[in-house]
Amino acid sequence: MNHSCLRRLAASMLALLLSGNDGIAHADPLTLKGCVATVLAKHPGMVAAQAGQEEKRALLWSARKELLPSLSADYTYKRQQEEVAAASRMPYNYYNYGFTVSQPIFRGGALYNAMRIGELDLERARSAMSQARNDLILATHRAYFSLLKQLKLADESRQAVSRLEKHLTDAKNYYEAGLIPKNDLLTSELELAQGRQNLIRAENQARLAATSLNILMRQPADQDVQVADEFTYTPREVAWESLLGMALTTRPELRQAELSTQRADREIQLARAEYYPSISVSATYEKQGDTPGADSSYGYGPNEIKSAQAVATWKLWSWGQSLDRVTAAQRRQIRAKAAADQAQDEVTVQLRESFLSLGETRQNIGVTEKAVTQAEENYRINESRYQAQVATSTDLLDAQTLLVKARTNYWNAVYDYNIASATVDWASGATGEGEQ
Repeated sequence: MNHSCLRRLAASMLALLLSGNDGIAHADPLTLKGCVATVLAKHPGMVAAQAGQEEKRALLWSARKELLPSLSADYTYKRQQEEVAAASRMPYNYYNYGFTVSQPIFRGGALYNAMRIGELDLERARSAMSQARNDLILATHRAYFSLLKQLKLADESRQAVSRLEKHLTDAKNYYEAGLIPKNDLLTSELELAQGRQNLIRAENQARLAATSLNILMRQPADQDVQVADEFTYTPREVAWESLLGMALTTRPELRQAELSTQRADREIQLARAEYYPSISVSATYEKQGDTPGADSSYGYGPNEIKSAQAVATWKLWSWGQSLDRVTAAQRRQIRAKAAADQAQDEVTVQLRESFLSLGETRQNIGVTEKAVTQAEENYRINESRYQAQVATSTDLLDAQTLLVKARTNYWNAVYDYNIASATVDWASGATGEGEQ
């Protein structure tokens, strides 16, 4: 191996050590899109919604098959006393089996309306799955940006502690030189202790935010999670009327309410089916005899019987039960329409709240950004004045408090804007990418 190769190898190893890399391939930070994909793939809410959709599909197929002919079979063995058998001219050992094919012809529209109800239930299950998907996307956005916010606030707390530690060092030097009284030194020590407590609290809040995201992604609650900060602030202009029109058209909750109203209409027609006769036709093949295979009859009549029949059944009187069921279905229809109106009101309120929150956080970013610039300059001036001993510890600590508050307000505004933007998408029905 030549010297140039050795130098490149040594340089690579040195760079590896200086970068703190332990030689293990670390996963890239999670992106928002990746987190959403993981949640939608693993969360039990989506599993339950998918199972609900499959359940309604199976019930719909069952309702459709009620319109088709059915085949039934029966087998009978009867052992009779000799006197009874002789009197009835039947064998002592009587065997009988048969097959029947039945086809419903008319049941007052009950079968058709049951099938239509099944179709509405399936569509409503699909809409419920879309709603679950949208809710999980919003929850993931909130958890993701809440974690980023808490990480920023924890970093601000660490910077604050670093500034307080530096200030305490300066205060000790000035106290030992007799330039400041002891109470200024004690104040600096107390502020540092408070800053460290704030840091502990901020780090715990970050851990809790990470736990929320881990739970959504079905990961261990205490698993370390690294997320990519994807925030890019671009003021978003949205028109209220456009958002409202989209929400009233696309929100899954409103579609479900509409389907519930249609289902109630079908339930009324289903209940009215009892006012009409039920008509069906059937064909039967029957074989009887005195052996297990019903092969002989020993003169007791034919051992093969073939028949066809049409049956009409009409319930003429049941003490008004049919009317009661129709009345109950009509009341369910009234409830469904009222629930649909109420759902529309709730969607409008949710959208209005998210719309106003977006505007508020957008304005807060500009205000807090300016406040951070002013607070940083104020801290710089007071730090210089303190170093020159023309300002007190109280002046510098007050400037430090204002700086921390300004930066905290800024990061709150930044990530609350992201959450508000995601909430507007959810409230307007623009979160999902179509039903699955």
